[in-house]
This record gives sequence, structure tokens and C-alpha cells, in this order.
Amino acid sequence: MRGRVRKGLRFMDEGEEGWMDQHDQKLIAYYNKFPEEKRLNSRHGQVEYRLTRHFINQAISDMGAEGQSLRVLDIGAGTGRYAGPLAAEGHVVTAVELVRYHVGRMHQKWPKLDVRQGDARDLFGAGLCQADEGSFDLILMLGPMYHLIQDQDKAQALAEAARLLAARGRILVAYLMNEYSVLTYGFQQRHILEMLPKEQAGKRIQGCGNKEQEGIGQVANRVGFFDRDHRSAGSLNPSFAVQPALSDLYDYVRLEDIAAFDQEANRIISQRWKRDGKGRKKGSPATAKDHLAGRDNASGSSEPPQLVRERIFSPDGPANYMRRELSALSEEEFEYFVDYQLRVCERPELLGAGGHLVEVLRLSEKSVE
Repeated sequence: MRGRVRKGLRFMDEGEEGWMDQHDQKLIAYYNKFPEEKRLNSRHGQVEYRLTRHFINQAISDMGAEGQSLRVLDIGAGTGRYAGPLAAEGHVVTAVELVRYHVGRMHQKWPKLDVRQGDARDLFGAGLCQADEGSFDLILMLGPMYHLIQDQDKAQALAEAARLLAARGRILVAYLMNEYSVLTYGFQQRHILEMLPKEQAGKRIQGCGNKEQEGIGQVANRVGFFDRDHRSAGSLNPSFAVQPALSDLYDYVRLEDIAAFDQEANRIISQRWKRDGKGRKKGSPATAKDHLAGRDNASGSSEPPQLVRERIFSPDGPANYMRRELSALSEEEFEYFVDYQLRVCERPELLGAGGHLVEVLRLSEKSVE
């Protein structure tokens, strides 16, 4: 079915030129050539896929929904690597994807899948309107954050997902990690000198990147600076944090950046909540709709729901650094590697070192001060 996409306040047909910006068009041209379907079939890709599926099942278990048919939303679904099997397992899955080629592939491979072309930042354009709010039990965002370069766009995408999430639901959102980019592209491929700011090139940084010496737990929970500089001086800042140009296809982040995205998303959620008048005045009785939405708290007041981190894990760990070694392993040895990564993937000291990181979020009734 030919869909419609909202650009600002205007809806445009999918085939109509001009609804995508230059970055989106560049991204689509890239994925028209990139073998997305093959990536997760490689040995290192299998590690990422199998661990992510493990934690999807864990999220379903955590919400007490094992054996139930859930309503699932896969945002940035690619060619349906997650959406298709989940639908085959009996879940009602809606897949939203920006790249039209991927949309076509999903239609071919999974004809019963509800596939829509759309943008993670504005899911009204994919037809997910007010009637869908709070209706999805499981939301996957296992790709959009790689390509949303501006921090505000990432926070907006999180807030959009939260708008559609059921009270008991979970969101799994994936990021590409900063150190993977620095180590592989910067040092392994020897681009480090061109990545440094001009004034920093030829100089060595003394001491730790953080001014204060923080414990592992503090670093994992630290909130970074929102709206990072987008390459005003170079693609790395003095602490070797990637500063993406707005024209880049990929962004790489650190733990503190992810915390900042969550915080800004919660500010957007609170702002929307107040704007739309969704709260109840203190002392007013809860309506049936309030009860269904989980807003009947003990004080009789209604506060904006907030995204809360339930867990964070590295689905691939060192796998992307060990592609040759993984390919050389026997089947038995490879199974031990997958088991190893599953057992260490939530260890705080290893979280930021892998190629990817996945955060599991749920809703609470806490308000932002």
C-alpha cells in the first residue's frame, strides 16, 4: 500500500520527491548498496543478533508477557531481521523503515507484516497517530540512532517511541560506540592524525580524558553534555570523543551521551504532557481512562511518565575487533564465545568498549524536576 509521510505539517506521498532532506537521501543511497541482510549472518553479526534476541525475550519475560501475542513496533526495521521472526512467532508487528528498498524487501519476505515507510523522529508520518499512543508492548530501535547525527534528533526519536509505548512495555535502543570508531578507523586504519583538531595534531594529551577520577559506576551513570559540537574543529575532541559532521552517515557515542539523550527525551515528554493537558489536578478522582493508562497514583495527582533505564548491555563486545579470529573458530568454539559474551555483556567495565550498546528502557510515573 502506498503510504504517506509527514514533512513538517504537510503530508506527501512516498514516491513524491522532496520530502526527505539531503542527509536522508544520502543514507538511502548508501543502504541501496550496503548488504544489510548479510551483515547479521557473519560470525560477528551472529553474536550481536543472538544476544539482542536473548534480551528481547528477557524484556518480554520482565513485563510478564511470556506466551502472549504482543503488539511490537520495529523502528528502523531494515530488511526485517527482527520484525519478521517476531511476527512468525505470533506477535502483531509493525515495521517502520526509511529506506524504500528495505521496505520492498520486507514486503517480499514477510507479506503479512505491516510495513510502513517513515522517519523515527516523526512517526505520525508513518500513520502512528493518537489512536496508537500507549499501545505497543515492545518497541525496537536497533538502527535509527546510528544515523541520527544531531543529539536533538536522537532525543526526539526516543520521545516518539515513548509516546507509543504501553505502560508495561519496553524499548530496546541501539547505539554505535565511540571507542570502536577511534580504535578501528582512527588507529587500525591509520586516520587518527586527520581526525584530530588542527591545533591538537602533533600533540599528545596528558592524563585522563575526564578531569575528575571517577569510579566505574559513576562513569556509567554520568550525564554528558547534550547537543555536542558537530565538528567545528575536527572529528575528535581532545578527549578522543567523536564530533560528527552533519553530513556524516554514522554517529558514535559514549555512555554519558546516552544518559544525556534519555534526559532530554524525558524533558520533551514532560513538555508534551503539560502542553496536551494530560495530567489530573491534585485530589481529583481518577477516571477509567486514567486507570487504563496507569495514572491513578496514591496522591491523586498525575505526573508525566518518564523513560527509565532497566538495563544496558553490549551485544557484540570484542566481536567486531575479532572478525578473522571468530571466522576461524570451530562451531563448538564459537558457541563458547557467544556464551562468554552473554555472561559478560552487562559488566560495567566492558560496556563502552564494544562496537554496539543496547539500552532497555521502560516507563515510570516520575516527573522531571
